[in-house]
Amino acid sequence: MNDAPVQGPDPQEVRSRLIEWYDRHRRDLPWRRTRDPYAVLVSEVMLQQTRVDTVLPYYLRFLQRFPSAFHLAAASEEEVLRLWQGLGYYRRARQLQQAARVLVERFGGQVPPDPEAVRALPGVGDYTAGAVLSIAFDLPVPAVDGNAQRVLSRVFGVDEPADRAAGRRRIAELARRLVDGPRPGALNQAVMELGATVCTPRKPVCTQCPLAGLCVAAGSGQPEAWPVRRRSTRWAEEDVVMAWCIQDGRVAVVRRPEGGLLGGLWALPYTRRAEGETWLAARARLGAVLEASLGQPLQWRREHLQGRWDFSHRRWHWRLYLASAGCGAGWNGRGGERQTGRPAGRAAGRRTPGPGSSGGRDGDSGTPGGMPGGAPAVAEAPAEWGGGAVAWVTLADLDGLAMASLDRRVVAEVARFGGAPPGHRALPR
Repeated sequence: MNDAPVQGPDPQEVRSRLIEWYDRHRRDLPWRRTRDPYAVLVSEVMLQQTRVDTVLPYYLRFLQRFPSAFHLAAASEEEVLRLWQGLGYYRRARQLQQAARVLVERFGGQVPPDPEAVRALPGVGDYTAGAVLSIAFDLPVPAVDGNAQRVLSRVFGVDEPADRAAGRRRIAELARRLVDGPRPGALNQAVMELGATVCTPRKPVCTQCPLAGLCVAAGSGQPEAWPVRRRSTRWAEEDVVMAWCIQDGRVAVVRRPEGGLLGGLWALPYTRRAEGETWLAARARLGAVLEASLGQPLQWRREHLQGRWDFSHRRWHWRLYLASAGCGAGWNGRGGERQTGRPAGRAAGRRTPGPGSSGGRDGDSGTPGGMPGGAPAVAEAPAEWGGGAVAWVTLADLDGLAMASLDRRVVAEVARFGGAPPGHRALPR
């Protein structure tokens, strides 16, 4: 350990005050009532870049369905993704299941008290490993997330940008000094709790902070000046055309390519609008793929829905166009004239077999009709779909697919407008 002098307050005084404050003011959260390493691992993976109040119901449902690494390892990926639906960053769910399989194959289904072994688990980096090892096993391993980074930068007045290597090294060394003592798990959680509830990114409540008299940033009168950051990069802006396409009571879906944005999740057919291309030209490209799948032309409605969706470093401006195919089929899947006042999702009560499928749900596969086991009608999809194909599923089966929040929102909007979405309607964020 580096024993060089530390700028700012005495780390042991900081540690003592933090643990005392945490014991008195910590929130009562379900993952704090257990030291089961598997449960701690699940909670920490879910909490990565996700708010506590969002995680709470998912954590409880997930552990009820997968109470051990054995249960999670044996589940289908589709089921895991369905339970994860709405949490975002779906790669975490896949990696958590991969980690469970490693635990079953190599460690008898148990998380080992071994820093190197835990760090080697899929999806587990230094922060998650530190949290699990310190909380479950009382090992003095630091856990530095965004909250800890902010707290330590402010308390010790770290001048190096926290998003550069030198700043990260400095903060990591401070964290190692703090965690070196009794109750390392409580110390790590105290730092994270302080950052989440008191030492917030904007308008920190310094009057309620146990470190107010020690903190360099508070003493400067400008606590929000820390952590020091490089200039932020601009968002990548993209225009995306999507299609709600109905044929004989079935809707077209595609699977996003593994490893990309929202990789492996099901989506409504989509394509990115090229520079200089009109929205209708992009729709025509997308429609050609769907028409190839159907073997007949589409009937496009004049209305469309539109909105915006923000990812961590990317922003999508999207438009959803409505289309139908087949004699007498309405875009909402009910057939005949458009009806208003009834959600499109109610068509799920009437399952009409589509091409290549008998309708209904596949039994043991855990996948909807129109996927492997359902023998759907398919056509080669564009390269941006990862070489996949269009699948046609019933509206009932659509509810069971693992889809990103964006696609779920779009499906809900179609249902909300029944049969009459207003043209050019801009949705709220």
